[in-house]
Amino acid sequence: MEPKDKLESLKFISKTHRTEFNERRKHEWRIFFSALALYVFSVIAIYGGKIELPSNSIVRVIIWIIFPFVAVATTIFLAYIHMPNNINKTFAERAEHNIDDLLQSKEMSKLPVFSDKKSEGYWVDRKTFFTDKRNSGRWSLIWQGATLLLFSIISAFLIALK
Repeated sequence: MEPKDKLESLKFISKTHRTEFNERRKHEWRIFFSALALYVFSVIAIYGGKIELPSNSIVRVIIWIIFPFVAVATTIFLAYIHMPNNINKTFAERAEHNIDDLLQSKEMSKLPVFSDKKSEGYWVDRKTFFTDKRNSGRWSLIWQGATLLLFSIISAFLIALK
């Protein structure tokens, strides 16, 4: 394959994976802020006098069950967005490293663009998503999950007080 064709192929791979990464990230933040809005608006609705909950304790227990459940379910859903995001980022970075090597007239990197071998570099799967120290994307998910859980607990507490 000619170097020009290799360059075009690698640019296409990088651009495709960066685009998928960015589109998925937009959806990730929409989901995250929608879940936060659910908690905030539920408290606003209760304290604003628009909705009146029954005074029995069963409703309060249901709220204490549903709000954290929504937070945990949303965090699990976000994890399934973070994992392919890291894979897209990995493929794009590998292609960009090979582009750099090609432009500097070096031998292309020994690291293939598409590889599922953990020994050949950075790879994320369900088993290693939280344990691989090279995976910086997990911290975003951890903070998102902690924020959702905190908002769910505070919202349930405020609604239970009313």
